[in-house]
Amino acid sequence: MVDSGQEEEPARKVRGPKPMKFLDTLRPGQRLQVESWLNSPIGQNSTYMASYVSRVAKDGNILPLTISHWTQMPAIFVLNAMSEVKKVFDYPDDLNDWIRGRLHDRWKSHKHSYKTQEERLAHRPKDVVESQWGPLVEYWQNPRQDALCAKWKACKSKQTVQQSTDSKPHVKYAAELEAKLKRPPTAQEIYDATHAKRKKQMEGLENKPSRHSSESSSTRQSGAILQLNGQNCM
Repeated sequence: MVDSGQEEEPARKVRGPKPMKFLDTLRPGQRLQVESWLNSPIGQNSTYMASYVSRVAKDGNILPLTISHWTQMPAIFVLNAMSEVKKVFDYPDDLNDWIRGRLHDRWKSHKHSYKTQEERLAHRPKDVVESQWGPLVEYWQNPRQDALCAKWKACKSKQTVQQSTDSKPHVKYAAELEAKLKRPPTAQEIYDATHAKRKKQMEGLENKPSRHSSESSSTRQSGAILQLNGQNCM
């Protein structure tokens, strides 16, 4: 008999892989069109592309987690991953760097997620290849990795301003602003749009006079790109 005085701990919900329902609607040989703006994907299929690239990055059969560092990832593995994306999406070549960068970012994040909680190390997740799990556990038990983690946590803690909008990429806000303003937005205008606490603050940007009206289009665009990319934490 179960002691009535003890309450069973509710089972925790675990997030699984994000469903890719859009893949079910594709006909054989059909690819989704994705546009490019400032070397970043935009358009109605850009979100699908971002999700799909993330899925490919987490596939240990394509990009093994047992590779110590992304710089040691064999080039053929990265090319194979990009080929998987090319099978589903039709996009201009200037998006290749964005795809490669997102593969790196999501692969690193996926690898990190399995070293932060000790209980996860005791049970191999379904989305990690079995032969890679043992070496991965040994890798994260290395004291050197603890030092690296502490370094990056300290780096992240120095961020004083966070994006306060939804999950929409900054480049989409920038593209929408350019369409409304009929000119490349300034870095300050992109910053205001992506860090506004209320969406109402974004609505006024369309008629807001630019304080940098004398700037050339190339200067505005260069500033916008710098703001989008941000400063790397050294």
